Amino acid sequence: MTMRQKDWVIATALTLLLFLSFPTFSYGLVPPRTLLNKLSESKYLTNQALWFDQTLDHFSPYDHRQFRQRYYEFLDYFRIPDGPIFLLIGGEGTSNGIANDYLA
Repeated sequence: MTMRQKDWVIATALTLLLFLSFPTFSYGLVPPRTLLNKLSESKYLTNQALWFDQTLDHFSPYDHRQFRQRYYEFLDYFRIPDGPIFLLIGGEGTSNGIANDYLA
């Protein structure tokens, strides 16, 4: 084999190795759960309520009252630094979590 043929074989082998190992590099050792897999699992993607202290009046420098704001996180597709982040605001109605009704 000539030197050019050896370089081509090495480049082809490295490209194939990179292509086959792409899921490991992009998702880590465990691939994320997909919404399609979760369709049969439960009614909610998550129902673990998280809380933080929210300012009641953001426009008054004198009013320091706060209330407990409930929110839910579903981080299966989040990748640092760009996200994505999906925001679901439940409003004043009842909320038992992030419903599993998204189209994948």
